[in-house]
Amino acid sequence: MKKWGPVFLVLFLLISCHQTGEQTTVYENAYYFKTDTLKKQEKEVAYTDFLSDIKLIPLETNDSILIGEINKVLGDENSFYILDAFNTGRIFRFDKQGKFLNFIGKKGNGPGEFNTPLDFIVFNDKVLVLNEGGKIIEFDKNGNYKKTLKLPELLPVLFTKDESHWFFVIAQPGEKKLWVTDDKFKIKEKFFNYRVRPLESLHWSSFFKDKEGHIYYFRKYDKVYAWNGKTFLPYITLDFGSKSFHKLKKFSANIKKQMAGYAFFSLFYRSGSGFFAGYMDSQKPFLLIYDFRTNNYLHFPFSRLNNNITRDNMTTFPVGYDGDFIIFKSEVNQILNAIDNTDKSEIPDKLKKIRPRLHPENNPVLIAGKISIDNHEN
Repeated sequence: MKKWGPVFLVLFLLISCHQTGEQTTVYENAYYFKTDTLKKQEKEVAYTDFLSDIKLIPLETNDSILIGEINKVLGDENSFYILDAFNTGRIFRFDKQGKFLNFIGKKGNGPGEFNTPLDFIVFNDKVLVLNEGGKIIEFDKNGNYKKTLKLPELLPVLFTKDESHWFFVIAQPGEKKLWVTDDKFKIKEKFFNYRVRPLESLHWSSFFKDKEGHIYYFRKYDKVYAWNGKTFLPYITLDFGSKSFHKLKKFSANIKKQMAGYAFFSLFYRSGSGFFAGYMDSQKPFLLIYDFRTNNYLHFPFSRLNNNITRDNMTTFPVGYDGDFIIFKSEVNQILNAIDNTDKSEIPDKLKKIRPRLHPENNPVLIAGKISIDNHEN
């Protein structure tokens, strides 16, 4: 496997960023990838080729804790927090073995209740939930209501915070996309014009925070940015050359059809061990997985990905992060179907161990793993 030395980490701090026209510098130790020169894997790529310390976590299931869809997962030292925004409209808390602990809040209009929990974060032993209509509701980790914060002038759909700032993705017409406020919600700066609002839809893999508290923002169809305390600077760039979506100057009524011959950054998850990124090129999906420890990467068409952990290639996707771990979810029905059609000798031991706990109506299984790419040759 090709190993990237320091020359491949973008250390030039005064380059033009022609794709956005909004930045003239990049974040320290930023990453730059020219996709047409990246080496592509010719063979099948298994999950164990890029994940280590893998854990399978079946989530406890009963009639009162059925998850409709996992939109976002965050982990702390003892728990996983799972958002199901639009099906049940709830946030579930499980321990690290998958045992249900408690809900965070509930649906309603009273104190400690919300209509639609659009987003949430875990911050300083608090769980902060963004409710539609511009409110942040604070709970402790056991789900006890603490207070409600009203957001003047703001109608955000996603958010995060550090010790002195709030960061909001805004859906208000005519406004820039990302707003930064102080701790009292006074607006300090606005970033990033909306270009094609129908394509820049709600997606929960927008904000990431590392162990040191640094904030990263994935601007879908563009690049990943990092907050340096004053502004957002390019952090991870995928350069598609002449096929870049940003080469389009005008958009037709059928935007998605028009984009068929172009390429764009579509998926990003970051943990302390590396990142899992995806992009579309001429309507074909590709993955780029990068290991921060070794500076190795894997780059390949999505069709070559083999889930040799739960055998479910249909519904296994990243949904969150927990320190050094990327969190994936896998639907139990698909896992059971795969087991039934797999020779017993080929079923992984970790999957055999949890098989007795799996039933068709169960909540999804979480897969937690660290990005780890040591030696992988074509």
